Amino acid sequence: MDDDVFDGNSPQICINRTAYNAKTLDETYPPTPALSIPQQVKSLLKSHCRFDGACIGRFFLARFPIFKWIYSYRLRRYLLGDILSGTTVSMLHLPQGMAYALLALQHPVYGLYTSFLFSFIYPIFGTSRHASLGTFAVVALLTSNAIREIATVATISNSCSMNNFTNISRNSTLAFTPDVLERIAIASTLTFLIGCIFLIFGVLRLGFISNLLSRPFTRAYVAGAGVHVFVAQIDTLFGITICDVIPTIFKVPYQLYFIAEQIVMLRITWLSIVISIISIIVLYIVKFLDDFLQKKKFPFPIPVQLVLIVIFTIASYFAKFEANFGVEIVGYIPRGVPSFMLPNPSYFLPLLDNAIIITVVSYSTGISMIQVLADKHDYKVDANQELFANGMCNFISSFFFSIPGSVSFSRSLIQNGSGGKTQLASIFAGFIILLCLVAIAPLFESLPTPVLASTVVVALHGLYLHVLDLPFYWKISKYDLFIWIVTFLSTVIINVEIGLACGLVVSLIVFVVRTILVSPVLLGNLASSELYVNVKEFEDVTVKSSVKIIRHSSPLYFANASKLKNFIMEQLPNNPSAEVDLGCGPALYRGVQHLRNRKNNKHIQLEQINSFKNSESTTANITTPTTPQDNMFVNKFCVILDCSCIPFIDSVGGTTLCDINSCLTKKDYLFYLTGASRGLREDLIRASGQKWENILECIFPSIQDALSALKQPTKHPLVRITLNPCLIQHALVKHGARESSV
Repeated sequence: MDDDVFDGNSPQICINRTAYNAKTLDETYPPTPALSIPQQVKSLLKSHCRFDGACIGRFFLARFPIFKWIYSYRLRRYLLGDILSGTTVSMLHLPQGMAYALLALQHPVYGLYTSFLFSFIYPIFGTSRHASLGTFAVVALLTSNAIREIATVATISNSCSMNNFTNISRNSTLAFTPDVLERIAIASTLTFLIGCIFLIFGVLRLGFISNLLSRPFTRAYVAGAGVHVFVAQIDTLFGITICDVIPTIFKVPYQLYFIAEQIVMLRITWLSIVISIISIIVLYIVKFLDDFLQKKKFPFPIPVQLVLIVIFTIASYFAKFEANFGVEIVGYIPRGVPSFMLPNPSYFLPLLDNAIIITVVSYSTGISMIQVLADKHDYKVDANQELFANGMCNFISSFFFSIPGSVSFSRSLIQNGSGGKTQLASIFAGFIILLCLVAIAPLFESLPTPVLASTVVVALHGLYLHVLDLPFYWKISKYDLFIWIVTFLSTVIINVEIGLACGLVVSLIVFVVRTILVSPVLLGNLASSELYVNVKEFEDVTVKSSVKIIRHSSPLYFANASKLKNFIMEQLPNNPSAEVDLGCGPALYRGVQHLRNRKNNKHIQLEQINSFKNSESTTANITTPTTPQDNMFVNKFCVILDCSCIPFIDSVGGTTLCDINSCLTKKDYLFYLTGASRGLREDLIRASGQKWENILECIFPSIQDALSALKQPTKHPLVRITLNPCLIQHALVKHGARESSV
């Protein structure tokens, strides 16, 4: 015998217990009584709605996390980092706020209002220490699509040019033209609806909805939306005007066609192109430089966006870019904070579907970034509270001339990399934005809009890199690759809303197809062990001719229940399905069946001889019920279904199992289930009704228990997995231990 088989340093398993079925197991170990639905609701309300001081205090701190992090704030450790981080992030808020407002078909000042309000509101309700909320490119793009659907034709036509922003009376801070006011009214109403939907989701505790959107889907969708954002900036980069009403379906192809037409006809502004090229080159050079400096642990990024804005604003002011060269500029920017306004109820119903889409996209993309930052710094974020925080940001800001906002990828990474420690960094950023609105914002009236468009293009650099996911998904999962490609192409070619729907539908179809394609497998006993494995994955396995053990590794429901039934029927002895499929006649079928029986009988005899030899050999180191003598079993064919990998069954799956049992019972065969969870067992009992009277006696906690039930009836059947006593003594002597009886 090989001494390595029983190496004293290797752990050994020895199990000796009574065999159970579901009935005897419940009698021996009574389960906890299952609560009815009313009892579950009562218990839930009791655990969450105790109106005592401690419960109310926990609820208050959960809804207003600012009191929690302010109480634990450490001035010496956190204050300097938060001040520097807030100042740095504010340098990004200013150009991105104006640029994303233009993307949303709004005046740039409304983007600053959004960044200002979100920076103050989120720290009160949010749980992330590094998230920077405000304007976001993808949300701004979806907002522009909603405005195009609702606004009048005159408004859309006028939105093609920024020159209308300059035709404004300066007697009032918000005395904009009617089309400007109409678009901000639509955007503010949309923001109000998004806030309400967020709050409803938070009350219902639907934070788990982000888990329903797979990573390939979200990354492909955001990348596709990034293409829309990029194409939407081309006309501003080239200084051309597209006044045709572009359809919402196949928007990108139409836009590219109109832009190409304008370029071919040389209806472009050469100075705008020069400004765009210079801005993009400088932004990319500094971006790569920032990446290099961050690797060298340099804490602060270079505020190149703000520097470009200042330089080109001064140049535009003195050279009169708009009057002399036709370059579009920002135009009049009112001084001060936004005034109060109410949402327009007439827009509620038309904007509802867009509000739901933006809410789902905003939360799913934002929570992923928040979770990444939280994992990096080892703290927890509350997904349900984040719904509430996003809802309050959008809800409150909707009353002050704001557009929908979300978590910004670039600003959040900058806030994290520049030394931010807590939510106080966002508050410092908000104070700087407020200072700009009160005193500095009018100085940017001469800012050329191509600079802002260049800022958007470069800021979306990370979204463009999502295309590099394709090689990864090709290696890991072709299903994820298919989801990525379909979502991306449908988003880019058709539309962002339809792309979202296509991605969700394809993800659902892929999930269903994968559960359908999972086939049941036949299990065999791995030599010298109690383990049962797929016979196709191992060579040295034993399969009893009288016992077929089958494993089903997916939910058992209407889509795959018949597949399991057919597979079990194929394992039955004297199954004529193969010969019938080949078109065999009765005589030929009987001949084939006779040869098969002779082969099976010969195989059984060889198994008996080998089993007898193994029982006399000292190398038989494990005795389990998985390799018993044939004469120890009841002379009946048995099918054992391992249910340990079945998470749930529906009514069709339960009925199918009952039909399989009825079919096998008519043939005088046995049908056992093993490893079924309690919920699965209760669902099956309800589905069986009177069709399976002795169902509890046919359900076993493990395969070994089911095999023990096949032995000749004994008063107390046992499940044994024991070591050979002689080998144990041999191991003890080998290691110098004192021999003892076993």
